Amino acid sequence: MLRFTLAAAVLGRCLSAYSSRHDSGGFEGAAGWPSEVAGPPPPPCRAGLCAGAPGRFPTAPGIVFSSEYNIPKIPSAYGPKTQLTDYLYFNIVFDSAEAQALGGHFNQFVPQLMLGSCLTNSTGPPRYNPIFTRVNSWKIGAQYFFALVNHSSQSNWTGHAATGKLIDVKPGDKVFTKFELSAKHVWTLSMGLVGSAPDTHSVVEATAPFMGLAPKMPTWDSPLFNTTRAGVCWEVYNVKNAGDFPSDGMNMSVTTKDTDAEGKPVSWFKPWTIGEAPTCSFSPKYKLKTTKTSDEQTMTLNISFATPLK
Repeated sequence: MLRFTLAAAVLGRCLSAYSSRHDSGGFEGAAGWPSEVAGPPPPPCRAGLCAGAPGRFPTAPGIVFSSEYNIPKIPSAYGPKTQLTDYLYFNIVFDSAEAQALGGHFNQFVPQLMLGSCLTNSTGPPRYNPIFTRVNSWKIGAQYFFALVNHSSQSNWTGHAATGKLIDVKPGDKVFTKFELSAKHVWTLSMGLVGSAPDTHSVVEATAPFMGLAPKMPTWDSPLFNTTRAGVCWEVYNVKNAGDFPSDGMNMSVTTKDTDAEGKPVSWFKPWTIGEAPTCSFSPKYKLKTTKTSDEQTMTLNISFATPLK
């Protein structure tokens, strides 16, 4: 998530691979570090992997962003006392100089798969302060991670989070993430097991940008928020060898659908690209593909240690 070293779609988790630093969609930083404190020095090689669509997608009721991926095995080197932390996710990000001028540093919708010392919970209203916990098995949860401008802090911003319930998942499960904007301009962020009942899902209702904590900020129907950046990330921390990765990799897909296209071909679909490539010799391989129809685009990302990739 933030976690600020990159940017794409973020807190003392840091920003990750696409956000203010890249035009794609993740966020990177230092897991477990307070948002006001600089993260640790970068590792000798980059273990993380992020992909995103260039430019921005329009947002409107009827445009739905969704993703599915498998739950991989827990890294063989992981243990309750290790420093490994994983955030694996599909996210969309809203950021602009105009929003920052009104007190909002960044906005990240980032339901995610988590392991290690992670931002997992929130105090909820009125302040939405983030809560970090240690999770020693895979968990998923909806999350809206955002930051407000705070010039009294070292980083000039303070992180906040609105979170849904945590859900236990196991290797072999398949999970989904979905972002939908209603006709009343309320965003619903949901995550759960594919095929499960809605009442079992983890859900966050983002009724206002920054959950209303930036008094000068307009509502979601403002032109300030009518575009977004989308991306996926394997945001991994303290990885030093192959055993620190999930050994079976992951197959991720992201679908963007314009349900109000009225039969007219969508003109704003653009092929996804790798925005943050791993540089460690022991990192997994990856293969990305984008396909589209007149009203739907699908990106698939195969992350694997198998050779050759299919």
